[in-house]
Amino acid sequence: MNFLKKSRLVITFKVSVGDEPNKLFVYLDGKKSVEKPFPTGRRYGGGPEYVERYENWHTGYDEKVAIDVPPRKHEIRPVVVGKDRSVVSYVFERYLCLEESRPLHVTGFRTTNAAFLWVHNKSSIWLREWLGKNHITIEGACVWVYSTGI
Repeated sequence: MNFLKKSRLVITFKVSVGDEPNKLFVYLDGKKSVEKPFPTGRRYGGGPEYVERYENWHTGYDEKVAIDVPPRKHEIRPVVVGKDRSVVSYVFERYLCLEESRPLHVTGFRTTNAAFLWVHNKSSIWLREWLGKNHITIEGACVWVYSTGI
């Protein structure tokens, strides 16, 4: 993501499921910014509940973890480790981002005899069609398909 101004990532850790070693890590540009334990069990969080059927704990937290993000291009990677899973949500505060994206997106697959491509002009959306506006064309666009022999 390319941030135009200083922002802040706020992750709300809601529920931790599993056993004691559950942790949240957040990496900013490949460097660890946050390492915070969210253990489960009788002694932790708010209202822990043991689920016999799955042999693990559901422990409520509703705790916020914030990371300041300076202006420029960044890679942000949150990771949760532990026995089972966690429930989190996130939001960027003061978020102004410029995505570097090309207007043409191509995806597809190939079979033994054929290649099937979907070419999507990101500037041509259903709303323009609905409103009866002209299509936005991409001059000089060219899609090359190479055979890799695989």
